[in-house]
This record gives sequence, C-alpha cells and structure tokens, in this order.
Amino acid sequence: MDDLERFVILEKLEPHFFEILEMSSQGKSDREITNLVKKPNGGTYADGSIKKNRRAQLEKLELNQAEISGLLERYKIWTGSSLALVAANTFEQFKQVNSATIQERQVQLEKVTQIRASGLVLRFLVWYYHNRVTFLTAHGKIYPCSFTDNTFEDKGVEFFQNQIVMDLTYKAQDHLPNYDYRFYASSKTLRQNGSNHLDNGVSKCTFALKNLDSDTPPKMNLYVSDYFTGLDTSESLGWELMSQLVADSQGGSEADLFARVAKKLPQRRRIEIAMGTDQNQQLQILQGVGRAATIGCAMLFVYRDADRQYRCTLGTRSAEGVAAQPNSVHVAPAGMFQSECTLQELLLPENKEEWQIDKRIFCELLEEVLDKSEEYEEPRIPYRIMKKDPQLSVILEMLKTGKADFLVSGIAVDLLNLRPEICVVLILHEYSEIIVDNIKSNREYHGKRLNQILLSTLENPTSAVPSDSGFFAPQNMVASGAACLWKGFEQIKGYLRTP
Repeated sequence: MDDLERFVILEKLEPHFFEILEMSSQGKSDREITNLVKKPNGGTYADGSIKKNRRAQLEKLELNQAEISGLLERYKIWTGSSLALVAANTFEQFKQVNSATIQERQVQLEKVTQIRASGLVLRFLVWYYHNRVTFLTAHGKIYPCSFTDNTFEDKGVEFFQNQIVMDLTYKAQDHLPNYDYRFYASSKTLRQNGSNHLDNGVSKCTFALKNLDSDTPPKMNLYVSDYFTGLDTSESLGWELMSQLVADSQGGSEADLFARVAKKLPQRRRIEIAMGTDQNQQLQILQGVGRAATIGCAMLFVYRDADRQYRCTLGTRSAEGVAAQPNSVHVAPAGMFQSECTLQELLLPENKEEWQIDKRIFCELLEEVLDKSEEYEEPRIPYRIMKKDPQLSVILEMLKTGKADFLVSGIAVDLLNLRPEICVVLILHEYSEIIVDNIKSNREYHGKRLNQILLSTLENPTSAVPSDSGFFAPQNMVASGAACLWKGFEQIKGYLRTP
C-alpha cells in the first residue's frame, strides 16, 4: 500500500481519528487522549474504545505506531488543509518543528532568485519545450508561456462564461499521482505566516481545469479544488525545476546541465505521461491531468488619468505577500479563480456569481488595486456583498452605460508550473476620481505600490519604466502576466478612444 492509498483511507475515517493519532504520536497515554477528545455530542470516549479504534485503523493503514508520525506529516502536505492539525496545541508545535525547514527554504529562495534573474530558468524552459508548444513572443523576446489562439477574443465575457462547465462532484484527489513532497514547503510556510488563502486554517476553494474540449467553440470543463493542492501539484513543478538547477554542480556546458536536470524532474514527467505525450510530441497543454491545474485570472486594467491619458497597472510581487513567484513583475490585479464560499454554499442559487470570471476578478481589483484587502478578506464575503462597494459600483455603472469595456483575451499557460490563467482587459474610458486617485496596492506587491504606466510607452517598453530598463524582461515577469499584458495591449488598440 502506498501513501496515496493510505491518504484515501485517512479521509474516510471518523473525524476524531486524526486527533487521536496526533496525540498518540506525541506520546500521550490513552487516558490523556480520552480526557482531551470529545465526542460529537459532547461526551467522552471510553479508554477501551480509544485503544480499539486506534488499533483497528492502524491495521487498515498497514503501519506500526513508529511509522504513523511520518505519514501524518506527509498527509498534511498532501491535503493542503488542516484536517490533521485538529488538536489544540498542534498548530503551534507544527510551526516550531518546521522553523528549520522554513529557514532552509529562505536560503534556497535567495539562490532561486539569482538563477531566475540570470535567465537560466527561462532558457531551460525554452530548451525543454522547444517544438512542443507555441511560445508567447513580444518585442522580439520569448516568454515561457503558451497562449491559446483567439477563440474567445472579442466574443465578450458572457460568451466566455457560457463556455465554462463546472463539475461540483469531481474530486481531484481521486485522480492525482503520488507526487514527491520534498520540493515544496510553501504550504507549511503559508500556514506559519497566517496566509490570506486560509479560512480558519482551511485552504480556500479554487477552480481547476479538467480539460478544454475539442468543440467549436471549446468548452472549459472545471471542478472545485483547493489552494494548497494547487500549490503542491502545480506550483511545485517550479520548485522541482529550480531545486535541481540550484543543486547541480557538475559543470560543463549549459546544454549538458539542461540534459542532466531534465532527467531529474519526476513530477513534470508524470504529468506529461498522463497527457499521453512523449518528449518529442506537442503537449496537450490545456489538459488538466496529473495535477490540480488551479486557474488564475489576470487583468490588464486600463484607465484614463486626470490628463485624459490611458494608463495601466503593473507591480512587483512581494515575497511577504504571495506564495508563488515572488519578486516577479505581474499585471495588477491578478489572483486565483476562487470562491469565498464553501463547496456547499456554491450550490446555492444566490452564489452563482462566485464562479463567474468577471465577478471574481473584480474582487481582486478591489483588493490589489484599491487596497481593500483588510475590508473584504476577513471574514469571507461573497461577491453579492462586494458588488455594493462604492468604487466597484462606479465601474459596473460605467460598463452598463458604455463608458467602459470588459474583454476576454484568451487563456495562457505558464510553462514553469503548467497552470492556466484566464486573461482579461478592463478599460475605463473616462477619468474617475474615486478610482484613479485611490490606486494603491495591498501587501501582495512591493511597498504596496503599483507602477501606473502610460499605455503609449508600451510601444517601446524599455522607456515605460525609466528607473528599471529590465522591468519587462522575460526572466523578470510572471509569464502569464506577460501574456495578459502583451496580448491585451494588442487587443485593445481598436477600442481606445480619442481624448
């Protein structure tokens, strides 16, 4: 029996078993456990039933007592939730146990930042996927990203939304491989830092891609996953690659390095095998197999300033505020296609807007561009409440009266993590003081600051950010953000209006 089979058993066990195993692995006696564990009705378990329950379940897992602690640690990473952290003192202990791991990850992060800045990761991805995907190119540069054709371009958000098919019964865990846990520690780090992707210690619902079918126009088949499962099966691909690039010290040419590293990427290869392709074939990049391909949404936010000139917002992601690809340039807003509701709440008719792409990216706009994170992140607030925000109300009215445009550009796939991103554009054709004069990011961008870039300067991007000539360099940008920026910039040229 492998870990994955054991995890499935753990998920089906009665709720207190996690707590019982955790306390037992800490050396607590049956009597101590009996006093601490409460039945659902408020009563306590008898000593004999605790011992009998534990023995029976250990037999199901085919483990002895000494092996259970390691399994629980791996289970915590695998679930991406707090199910195995039920005991009251476990969370604090969990932070202490993993402090050394977190410090080691910080050192590794510094090395990773260096190799990313050097362009080594970019060059590897171009080498690895050469002739297997169509790369995004802009201003003569290659970005490690694949972009769909213009199937959805200029069709409107309602058309795009109608192509989304949501399967609320599909369980990703039933289809995921037993992946390698060594390469990613962000789940632990995020829990320690009290991530905003946690709701009372539980990973938020996100929407993940099952596949993009072959219909004309194609349907996007999605399902409900969770944030940490996405980190541990998609974002972990980036850590797997960068860990190997950092660790290799054999020397030789760059081609020799890439050939060695390519043989040490079991997670990436398992996904390719699940796609049914070998290393010489075109990848079916929009098949969400072998991982929880959690979907992002990125917006090119374009607006008129007080001088009636169009600008857009980009920023550098903060290492303190985001889990993935820190210190990289991204459009703002950008975030996960996720819900503030539980899976059960998503089934309610009044929450149907929770899985509409325009509604979710509007929530990101409030949080990341108008700095309303504290106001709207805690407690969980669904879109039906957030749409009453005075600034969002202005935007919705502008869309209604033709003073704004909302466009879908297409779907990008970042080759670093094989994660899809829906790219959209919002254009405000009139200056709005309540919005433009209050642009300020939240903690997800360095210094809570955004670059408000003149749109006209993007024709010659080296002059767009005078203080940083490498701002738009492929190795410095989140690849899907680059797709949103450059594809969106080309798309909107026919929509811009004279002052």
